[in-house]
Amino acid sequence: MKYIFVLLFLNCGLINLNLKNVTFTASPTANERQMVGDSKNLEKEGWLVSSMRTSATGSSIWEKEILDEDIPKDFLDETTYLSLKNISYLAPELRQFKKKEFVGEAQNGEAKILPNIKDTTNFKEFPKYKIRVEEVLKLLNESRKILYLKKLELLETKELKDEEKLKRKNLIPLLYFYQVEDGEFFEIKKNKWSRKE
Repeated sequence: MKYIFVLLFLNCGLINLNLKNVTFTASPTANERQMVGDSKNLEKEGWLVSSMRTSATGSSIWEKEILDEDIPKDFLDETTYLSLKNISYLAPELRQFKKKEFVGEAQNGEAKILPNIKDTTNFKEFPKYKIRVEEVLKLLNESRKILYLKKLELLETKELKDEEKLKRKNLIPLLYFYQVEDGEFFEIKKNKWSRKE
């Protein structure tokens, strides 16, 4: 009964609701394009809309880095913050490329196109994604390097024994390497790759 009354009330012309059209697309928002340097500045009156790309994958990377004691939250400068934002934003796309067997995690802290990609199941799809994979990896690895250097800088300020500092320094590039999931590729030794089972 309540619903009929509301419909009648709205149809009487007492309330004029002008709803804006909302369109859902798979393409990045203006904010996302700007973040990766793909477009001009946002319009002053433009609405900032978060897309579905800000998923659990990206936010888990964000939380892992923020909660990491190597970069305290109050020590994030603008460059480090933007790098972390880039890594989080690109995380879902990186995961997709890993699942398609285009990309794996190297021991030096970089994500790389698999050298044996011609032997993978989805190789026939790779040419269609190649340019985007290369763009994502370039931005992602640059951002990871900035975080790596920031962590090294902060590590130098800590009062630790030399061997403890060296141990931590060697672990920094392996952060993403240790997060490889089942079915994804990783570098087991220089130029030798394997799938995690």
